[in-house]
Amino acid sequence: MKEECRIRIEAVRRFLAGERPAVKIYRSLNQSRRWFYFWLNRYNCNDENWHKDKPKAPKIIHNKTAKETETLVCNVRDKLAKTKYAQIGALPIQWELKKLGLKPIPPIWTINRIIIRNNLVKKPEIYEKRNKLYPGTEATAPNISHQLDLVGPRYIGKGKDNRLFSFNLIDVFDNAAKVKPYKGKRSIFATDFLVYAWQTLGIPKYL
Repeated sequence: MKEECRIRIEAVRRFLAGERPAVKIYRSLNQSRRWFYFWLNRYNCNDENWHKDKPKAPKIIHNKTAKETETLVCNVRDKLAKTKYAQIGALPIQWELKKLGLKPIPPIWTINRIIIRNNLVKKPEIYEKRNKLYPGTEATAPNISHQLDLVGPRYIGKGKDNRLFSFNLIDVFDNAAKVKPYKGKRSIFATDFLVYAWQTLGIPKYL
């Protein structure tokens, strides 16, 4: 028996045995007046567990998700997991529930809690590197390998007239770079940019 329970029983036993005043009882046990009368009022001769602490968690959870909704979320998650290339997070599940006509739709955080509670979170598979050789280039000096990238569209205002695309070029060895914006992304712009960049950096062996 826990020490706290033993003290509660002793305090009530001494009082029922006729020991007075009450202050002498609870002070000898290093307890307060409020504590003493709380357990004295809790005493019930028909309840052998009267001296034990009652659970503090609420018996009724008013916002608990309905069992049918939780089952539906789990089934939708399982269906998505078995569908090739399908997303399986809370947002896709919420979208599927809307298509099924469920009302009200559980919020994202509720769906995430259901997924965790039902152990549906899967650890990502560890990628095993294959011992397969692929052709590649090793940049041991400038102008051996350049990397070209196109970023956009980006807008400096409203409308197509303010739409820009950025051609970016970088030397793999020394990170020398060239950047230039264009109104489009056609091959004529790419050609113009390469001429512009290579006039400064030089022509690489590989692009």
